[in-house]
Amino acid sequence: MAIEIFPIPVTSTGPNTFSSTIATAGVQHKAVQSLTAGIYTITTTSSNATITFYDSTGASFATATTSSGTLTYNLSSAAAGYYIQISSGSNIIVSLALTGNSITGTQISGTLDTVTTSGTYNQTGLLYVLACAGGGGGSGTGGGSAGGAGGSSTAAFVVANEATTVTIGSGGNGGTSSTIGNAGGATNFGNLLSAPFAGGPGGGGANNTRNANGALGTVISGSITNGTNAGGTGGGANGQGNSIVGRIGGFGTGGTGGDGGSGNCTPGGDASGYGAGGGGAGVGNAPQAGGAGTAGVVYVLRGF
Repeated sequence: MAIEIFPIPVTSTGPNTFSSTIATAGVQHKAVQSLTAGIYTITTTSSNATITFYDSTGASFATATTSSGTLTYNLSSAAAGYYIQISSGSNIIVSLALTGNSITGTQISGTLDTVTTSGTYNQTGLLYVLACAGGGGGSGTGGGSAGGAGGSSTAAFVVANEATTVTIGSGGNGGTSSTIGNAGGATNFGNLLSAPFAGGPGGGGANNTRNANGALGTVISGSITNGTNAGGTGGGANGQGNSIVGRIGGFGTGGTGGDGGSGNCTPGGDASGYGAGGGGAGVGNAPQAGGAGTAGVVYVLRGF
């Protein structure tokens, strides 16, 4: 196999971008140009390219192949140069641009506190706090049969210089046989963090057109916990299936909607976990109540 060796013609405006014209496809070309470790954007014109990085001995240690003519690649250690091979065409320009420095990070860890009742949190210092509001109650038959919405959640790094007053949002009660459910309550971590958009109850309507009122909950994933589908399920409507499901939020599991049908409908199920919405009641000749939502929660990660 032939190898063409040439100095790299630099055509960019900055010192950290290198562009080479590769004359022939299927032939290895050697670029004698040292590269620092970092994040590189590799681009080609009208062809894909395979870039093989080599060290001071000439031995290769990493390979990058473009897809659709472009690639962002993390070069973990410095290279003395690189080999280039294009897949097709001729006189193809291949460019490498240093677009960022590679920074090694570690996942934070510490002590996780789960606060489920209103009161005073006494730990101070740098904290990672997630607050979740309470979930809404599912609607009863006469008020509609939509599931309650999950409570919203929000997270942030905060510094607590003193003890913090915590308010945990309550879960909304399910609606009776003739009313919609109650909304959940807001959750606050002093004045440092708030999840004010509590889960609304299942809304009114007819047949399969019921809506879950209230704020849309946000599921937070990350260092503390992963959220799940916490909107309550809509109840059945005259045996025709489920009405609208409650909006998503919270960290629990939404209540199951009741069955619908003439004379044999069932109530909505209660939610479980934190910030989840209750299920909507089934619709039929026997009115039923909606399921209850669950209270919110505050997670605090400290000592990281």
